[in-house]
Amino acid sequence: MPDQDPAHLQFGYVLYAPGVIIISPAMPHHWTLKRGGGRAPSKDRYSIRQQTAHKAFPLDGDRAKWDRAMSGRIGDAKRNIGEFRIIWTGARLYFTAWVNDSSITPGDFVELHLDMYSDPADFPGMTHRSLRFGPLTRSMVFIGSYTEGKGYARCDSIGQLFRDEMNWRSVVDPNGKWYTIEAAIPLSLLSGFELPPKSIGMDVTVVNVDRVTRGGNVDDLFGDDDDFDIEDDDDNTEGDDRRGGNLPPAVDSVTNADNINTGNAKPIKRIVKPIGAMIGRIEHDTSFYSWAGSTQFTRYSPSTWGTAKFTHAIVWFKVIFFILTALALISALLTILQTFITRRNEIREDKMMDEDNYSPVTTAVIECVEKGLADANFGLKDVLKSIDKKEDEVTAALQKDLEVTFDKLLLVKRIKRSQGLMKDPDLDIEKIAEMSGFANVNTYREQYKAQMNVDPKISRAAVLDRIREDKEAEEEDDDD
Repeated sequence: MPDQDPAHLQFGYVLYAPGVIIISPAMPHHWTLKRGGGRAPSKDRYSIRQQTAHKAFPLDGDRAKWDRAMSGRIGDAKRNIGEFRIIWTGARLYFTAWVNDSSITPGDFVELHLDMYSDPADFPGMTHRSLRFGPLTRSMVFIGSYTEGKGYARCDSIGQLFRDEMNWRSVVDPNGKWYTIEAAIPLSLLSGFELPPKSIGMDVTVVNVDRVTRGGNVDDLFGDDDDFDIEDDDDNTEGDDRRGGNLPPAVDSVTNADNINTGNAKPIKRIVKPIGAMIGRIEHDTSFYSWAGSTQFTRYSPSTWGTAKFTHAIVWFKVIFFILTALALISALLTILQTFITRRNEIREDKMMDEDNYSPVTTAVIECVEKGLADANFGLKDVLKSIDKKEDEVTAALQKDLEVTFDKLLLVKRIKRSQGLMKDPDLDIEKIAEMSGFANVNTYREQYKAQMNVDPKISRAAVLDRIREDKEAEEEDDDD
């Protein structure tokens, strides 16, 4: 027989499995199979994204609200039966599965398996959760633990909390081609963490049970109403064979599931047909699909589940905060650098004004520049001709005394001249540029901004404001 997990072992089986341990506790019909190994590697990794929008997330079957969630395929490329999506908020884990099924029966169901503590054990324990949802049946929660020598025992108290606090619903296609499962699961029932961990074990499985008739027509099975009895059965409790899809051949059931409000479900009708009246027989074809690649009989073993990662929206805020902090730091560094360069230029300019320690060549050059800088065509050739010196001699003297070139010296002197002219309120910027030796006002503004990091109009306005304030202060002092 195939390898089976604890939830599927039943009395009467004889297990033959080399390399495993078979344990028979006090009650011989409670068998458990202990297998070795670890979590099977899975190529798929699912990302559970955080929903941060402050808006309702109703369980209404609308697929549009799941657009931001990552899509996971149920089954492989050849046996793809549908897809699932999962997101999380601060309090709940939201799960949906869209299953394509042309023969929807009470034996169909979707299961979500979660291992919040990343414990790839052979048997599910108290930290593992397996939740089952059927389109035509109620929900079930499998929580329990394996005890050495006693086997597997379920924890009904946690299961009751799920029934009280978990909301879910199913929507069945009116044409019977597909069904949808949606669930809102409190995170507090999955683990004791305040926030979800970074990585968990997870799998999504689908069991599809199709009813088929072999050896006759399904309509011949039921015949007229006089041939069989119809009984209402409102006591569709857990524990019978319906939940696993193993329906008796002569029973057809449709039940209202817990927390389901599809509008199509009806109370169970048990239709009992005398066996001798059957022309054909109903059989059940079962197919199984898994996201992580587990098998039907090992799907409850956490060692076969895949891996999912919770992505926190706060990470993006951290990234944005880091980027803004980095930009602010870069801006501060640039400001410091700019201040240093400006201060260095001011020191050079002050040094240009101090002629006590200059060489005779430098002193002659400065005097010549101050006389001719108002002429826009004035340049180095005019200076060389005036002081009768060679270009390399003048260049060496300026570099030694001022650490500047002749063009830089001429520009600084012209800007200093323009700043002095700014104090005259009768002169406009164009006239100041002309009197300072600039070819035109555009050249003046461009070179002034490059040197002083501010537009000359702004400097002019600041100078005039300072003159006016000084004048008002002097008048106040005279009045006193």
